Amino acid sequence: MKGELEKLAYAYNEVNIELNDIFTSNNLMYYTAQIAGLDSNLNSLKVLVNNITENEKNTKLLFSKITKDLSEIMLKFASKGLTFFFPRPSTISEEEFLNQPFIMIENILKFGIVKGKIPIPNQNPIFEAFGISYAFPEKLEEFRNIILLVYRNLILTNLLYPLNELLSKPPKINKN
Repeated sequence: MKGELEKLAYAYNEVNIELNDIFTSNNLMYYTAQIAGLDSNLNSLKVLVNNITENEKNTKLLFSKITKDLSEIMLKFASKGLTFFFPRPSTISEEEFLNQPFIMIENILKFGIVKGKIPIPNQNPIFEAFGISYAFPEKLEEFRNIILLVYRNLILTNLLYPLNELLSKPPKINKN
């Protein structure tokens, strides 16, 4: 159990570093690739969380560290007019909240078509949006927001929500 938590803590720390870097990076291609990469720390969070089966003290400590880190990230999101945690109550559904980056991707793709840049067909629309934001620097900040929101979605759905669900189960009781 301890090994799984250490792997998760390592992967989360790497993702947290990336998330902080996205705010200032001039090269967003790296983070775009991290979203698509199956072996990236970001995408391994789900597998690592699924390996943790017990509600115990060390899991709670890791969860509290993660939520503390994310509360600091939340303030950075707010400075860009973005929301990190799903607000309750909310005027939008949680599905609409999680779909925010895809609406922004559509806007970038439409902008590219209007400007005469036909997106290269790609199974991952994030790469298409990257191509347009690279061609039209005025879309770079909008693309940065997309990357931030996709990271947010993956952290929430692959890490925070499942860990919260695990910790809501009865804790493991030592029989010593």
